[in-house]
Amino acid sequence: MRYIEVPPANPGQDGICSDNECPCGSPGARIPRGTGYMYISKAVVEFRKDALTVDEVQAKIQMVEKQMMGFVLFAQDTVSPTLMCEQGARKRGLDLEVAAADAKYWWETGYVPLHETPLVIRKVDAQPAVQQTAIPQTLPPQRPVVSQPTPVAPVVSYQPTPAPQPRAPVIPATGAKSPVLAAVLSFFLLGGGGQIYLGQWKKGLALMAASFILSFALVGFFVNLLGAGDAYGTAKKMNEGFAVGEWQFNINWKSIGIAFLLMAMAVFFISLIAALFSR
Repeated sequence: MRYIEVPPANPGQDGICSDNECPCGSPGARIPRGTGYMYISKAVVEFRKDALTVDEVQAKIQMVEKQMMGFVLFAQDTVSPTLMCEQGARKRGLDLEVAAADAKYWWETGYVPLHETPLVIRKVDAQPAVQQTAIPQTLPPQRPVVSQPTPVAPVVSYQPTPAPQPRAPVIPATGAKSPVLAAVLSFFLLGGGGQIYLGQWKKGLALMAASFILSFALVGFFVNLLGAGDAYGTAKKMNEGFAVGEWQFNINWKSIGIAFLLMAMAVFFISLIAALFSR
């Protein structure tokens, strides 16, 4: 049995139900440490069979994006297993015993087995056939009648073979959030607009408050840059199917560098225009 690495969303804390199809709502129901049910889909097994660690997953995603020549969005249950509550596990028809054991092992080690979570199969009890005892009857002797067999055309059952369907390397996620839009909102809206766009209200409001307070010391733009990088990284992780906690930061330094460069260029051009008009 091989195992794949699945990092926790909130290290050292309880989890939340991350199943988008679970009726427990968003954010999902709280799952105490050591409990819950882990759903490992067939798509995850196919995608992770040659990417067992998180670093190998990131490398494979970058390779796919390079082949597709653009940013690729992944649906949930495609790249990483999903931790869910009992309501979501029953709704999907999972084998609760196996799913709970996989979740417990993940809490203890950070790994899950590379196997598809089995579904519950309802067994239908066969009805015993009623045997009837034939009652022998004494019949008068009859003359044998020879009948000619009637020719019957053979019946051939034909079932067309379905054409193989090409399997796309990635599946677009339904309702995926744009990392670029999230970064732009955080950059221009006090460092927390993108987080609110992604559903992280508490973190977004905290970043806005920090940017507003630090703006009096002329360093509030640093919060805007960090918020833009975090919004971009958080949106990308969400689209890849990873569970992201309310206060988890996923700073993408490349996006911060681009934002800082654009801000520096804007300041330079504004200063240049102001100097020309001041003459």
